[in-house]
Amino acid sequence: ICPTCHGADQTGPACRTCNGSGYSGRTVTYEMLQVSPRIAELIDQGAGEMEIGKIAAEDDLVPMSVHATALVRSQVTTMDEVRRVIDLAGGG
Repeated sequence: ICPTCHGADQTGPACRTCNGSGYSGRTVTYEMLQVSPRIAELIDQGAGEMEIGKIAAEDDLVPMSVHATALVRSQVTTMDEVRRVIDLAGGG
């Protein structure tokens, strides 16, 4: 979110920092799977995404959707922008 206009809709001239977009700069939302011995074994066995995901959650994987929502709560970005770049319905 733009630090100057805070993403506010402007009726006058566009914000010089963000050119009226409401955003300034870039940030990253991510999901990083650490391959534990259990995950490695599942991969070797040809396990599917659901099974690997279940074990990853038990190993404290933070899903991208959860990380992105934290960025929204911290006012780094907006939910509209999160929805634009990741598939929340797919667990993104």
